[in-house]
Amino acid sequence: MFETEADLVEFFINKRKSKNTKIITELETNFGRPDIVVIKFDPTILSERRRGIYDIKFKRIHSYVLSYLYGKSWVKMDSLNKFFCYPEKRILSLLLEMENMHLIKIKGHLVKSYPAKELLVIKSISTVEAKLTNWKYVIDQAERHLWFTNDSYVLLPRLSEATIHKSYEKCLKTGVGMYIADDKNLSCELKPVKRGKLINTPLLWEINEKIVLGEY
Repeated sequence: MFETEADLVEFFINKRKSKNTKIITELETNFGRPDIVVIKFDPTILSERRRGIYDIKFKRIHSYVLSYLYGKSWVKMDSLNKFFCYPEKRILSLLLEMENMHLIKIKGHLVKSYPAKELLVIKSISTVEAKLTNWKYVIDQAERHLWFTNDSYVLLPRLSEATIHKSYEKCLKTGVGMYIADDKNLSCELKPVKRGKLINTPLLWEINEKIVLGEY
């Protein structure tokens, strides 16, 4: 059926390719590398963002600032200085850079990000961890990704009925979903617990901006 996990991952990707969707493999998250990350995005917002594309390199620190400002009204620059432990000149330089990128607004010593509905092209993020045999470990892996994803799944081949049942029960307890693949079909045996809105993390903003810039 599947000789390697890479075969299993490729099978899933071929089955799940669709419009307005990005699929990334082995994404570095600083806390593991999900085998598959499925991102659904809004093409209208993406088109609008790309009209004002910036030529400044997006850095990881930018994603931390956006995450900090998310959902807030005007914030004092001094608050950012204290939070990031940056000297005043360094934080000012960083903020002016982000203002030129059309990510934030500055008014005197106050700063805020543009509304998320204007910046965020991402609609949802799902992760999938694939394993040929070690179902207990892969469920633990999938659960770990819930810090940044709307939902997380395991992907297993068609194993014995007893193993599938045990996997299902553990997924049910952890809130993780389960896909089963055979030679021709991919079926969702269990949907994960839905977590509603996007989770505000620096990783969310980093992925978002890389999609805008065409790096994903």
